[in-house]
Amino acid sequence: MSDYKIICGILMKVDKKPELEKLIEQVRLIDPVAAKWIEDNKSVCQNTDFIGTAFSWQASPQGEDFWVDILEKLLHQQPQVDKKPNLERLIDEVRSIDADAAKWISDNKALCSDINALDDAFPWKQTPHGTAFWSNVHHQLTSQSQSNPRPRHEHADLATEYFNDPAIIIQHFDIHHAEWVDIEEPTFSPNKKYRKKPETVKLSLRYYLNKTGDIAFANHDISEEDYFKKWLGYWQEVEIEI
Repeated sequence: MSDYKIICGILMKVDKKPELEKLIEQVRLIDPVAAKWIEDNKSVCQNTDFIGTAFSWQASPQGEDFWVDILEKLLHQQPQVDKKPNLERLIDEVRSIDADAAKWISDNKALCSDINALDDAFPWKQTPHGTAFWSNVHHQLTSQSQSNPRPRHEHADLATEYFNDPAIIIQHFDIHHAEWVDIEEPTFSPNKKYRKKPETVKLSLRYYLNKTGDIAFANHDISEEDYFKKWLGYWQEVEIEI
């Protein structure tokens, strides 16, 4: 199964292995080099957060004894991953201004709030850099954002919603058949129309002719009504969007 992320304004296709990602984060707290090897070799790994079945230890350059040691450390330490996605976005933005400043934030995530706003992420005056330093970085970030606004992808909101909830069914409009069609792996191309599949309800309908000569339909028996003249066709099951 695949997923899509918008990275630097470009929609990128990525493999969805959420359990493996959890394992990588756990291993990173013990051995960053080992975690990087797993990350670089996702294609040969199973989507599991248990290192014992994630991949073939013997087939790796490190060998079986190395991974046995990692497994023992995982079982004893059971590290908890502190996920701060908003802070990660802030770090990426700061990196474009000052790589050393971004590294300090990355190395001190425990002291930071999960906020994509430099002036609220951590107390500037309590850092070795001081308030004046961070104020300057903040000013550069603000100026860069105002002078170089990123173009917004027309399907950004829908793509983000789908990424956060893969259970959502996405449809694209098939221009050849003039209908909305379910699609398993949407690319969210700018030249196509997409939507979240709406909820539907099934109804029993039947066309009839009224006494004024008009054709209408009913969802229940109206043959005793004064305006009814005769049925046209049979009862049909139809699915209507709500």
